[in-house]
Amino acid sequence: MPSYTNDELLAAVCRVLNGEHAPQLEIKPAFATARERRPVAPSRRAPEPALHPEAEQSLVEWVIGRQFIGFPAKRQEIIQTAGDIHAMATDRAFSQGWYRRFLKRHTVLAGRTSESISKARDSVNMADITALYDTLQGFRGA
Repeated sequence: MPSYTNDELLAAVCRVLNGEHAPQLEIKPAFATARERRPVAPSRRAPEPALHPEAEQSLVEWVIGRQFIGFPAKRQEIIQTAGDIHAMATDRAFSQGWYRRFLKRHTVLAGRTSESISKARDSVNMADITALYDTLQGFRGA
């Protein structure tokens, strides 16, 4: 903290008594919005998504459709398809970083690892086949 002489302190007190005010500080916008209880819009630090939002949504629907029919799209297939869509407008390729950010933007596509089938579900014996055959014959005859 700076030290002032008695003469400087006395002069400062006299200036205040004569009506002089300290210069007003400028309040930064973030503090002003907080004081007024207005939310501050978050700013993106990452680059804008390379694909148009509609094209990206179509890609998400394609991935979900592939999962739905039992043939989930692999990471490289998704990057290739997105690159093909993007190549219509530019010549740039997509990176692994794009794929990571794509999954972060679309949490519905959370990566899942396939689960192994238990031995009880994996084993089929002759009695199971006979029961299935008899059931199907019952439907056919009805």
